[in-house]
Amino acid sequence: AEGQHSVAVRFYTFISLRVRSSNTHPIQAFLKAVFPPDYPSSLPCYIFYDNACQVLIHLQASGDLYFHQACWVVDVFHSYEKHKADHQFCQKYCNPAGFPDLRSEDENWTFNSSAAEQANTWYGAFQALVREMRRVK
Repeated sequence: AEGQHSVAVRFYTFISLRVRSSNTHPIQAFLKAVFPPDYPSSLPCYIFYDNACQVLIHLQASGDLYFHQACWVVDVFHSYEKHKADHQFCQKYCNPAGFPDLRSEDENWTFNSSAAEQANTWYGAFQALVREMRRVK
């Protein structure tokens, strides 16, 4: 009808991980604890992780389908600086450039994974302090 406009709204959830482990199993266990299988709708749409390629390879090899709807994405910096262009699996499944929803109409990134990485590093500096804190009554 005249004067009516339709608006398409897309909601995405993102998580950027900072985990000190080269082993992929702790990542899998951590995410299942944070986003329990009892609440599958809590799982984020995009999971940014420096080593997302290896986690995704592990998940596929182990037959774990819990994360199959989430997109595993390597941080933009790591994608261009740390991952080899000839790593076909990573380029096909985890390269941020392969996810059009991560770019706005003017081709800017809609999620600043580098800023998230820096924030995670900043929060990580408080880990030792918080670990020693006791519960206050």
